Amino acid sequence: MNAALAQKEKERRYLLAARECTSLIPSAEPCEHERPDFLLAVANGTLGIELTELCTERDRQRAGAVAMVGPRARKDFEKRPGAVPVRVTVVLSHDGEEVASNGGVNALSRALAEFLAAFRWFSEWPTPTKRIAFSLA
Repeated sequence: MNAALAQKEKERRYLLAARECTSLIPSAEPCEHERPDFLLAVANGTLGIELTELCTERDRQRAGAVAMVGPRARKDFEKRPGAVPVRVTVVLSHDGEEVASNGGVNALSRALAEFLAAFRWFSEWPTPTKRIAFSLA
């Protein structure tokens, strides 16, 4: 298999793997194309998908570490006396991702759980127009 065909096959595998992770990519059969890499027939026309960068193994490991922060923080928070269910979306900055990917998942999770436990004593939780943030100094 020549390099161009091998690259196209790799792109197809990544596209199909991405499709399994999200409903944003339609289930139509991808038709190989160039610029964009694939065309998909959708109800109101054609969707083009261009793959511009493939994740490295390190990127996937990093994403896995970052994905553990929220669930671990939730477990820690729910064990605390007086914990009440809250809805929280965790978005880490680049620095937070670095901490998580370098073995700091437990530290980030613990800090988030402690923050939520301390914040629950305030009379109002954040709303879409009132957001809060915390930082590891």
